[in-house]
Amino acid sequence: MGIVQSRLSLALAWAALSATLAAGASFACAQGELPAGQEDPARAIARLVREMQMDLEGSSSTGVLGKIDRAKFEDYPRFRDMVERLTREDTLRVFFRQVSYSLKEGTAQTLLDAEMEMTRKDSAVPAERRRQQITIDLELTSRGWKIVNITPREFFRPL
Repeated sequence: MGIVQSRLSLALAWAALSATLAAGASFACAQGELPAGQEDPARAIARLVREMQMDLEGSSSTGVLGKIDRAKFEDYPRFRDMVERLTREDTLRVFFRQVSYSLKEGTAQTLLDAEMEMTRKDSAVPAERRRQQITIDLELTSRGWKIVNITPREFFRPL
């Protein structure tokens, strides 16, 4: 399968997942299962993952890091430095596809098929591709869902 077909397949899969999650959230709200003003957790997590993908492609380290609970994220300063270098030094094309997720009282975990195409901003070196499954652990805070762990973190290592 060519890269264009692969990207199209990922985009279609993401659109289908988003539509499914949105339909589920609409049904739950219509049934009165969610308190007023509270977003369905599955939909909120899908949105957070999508925003993180867009932040990486837009070279917004602030956007990516703003989704993390700094107090609970082990070795946050090292990860922050890695993401800041990645977004400053490299041009990124990022594709995340949620494979699965689990929800418990105030916590969640999602498994992503992740793909990143990276090129140095200051070099003509050919692009490097990374493909890996990433696990993201989240907790519900007063400010919404926040990331408390990402494994493996080396996926975000700059070139």
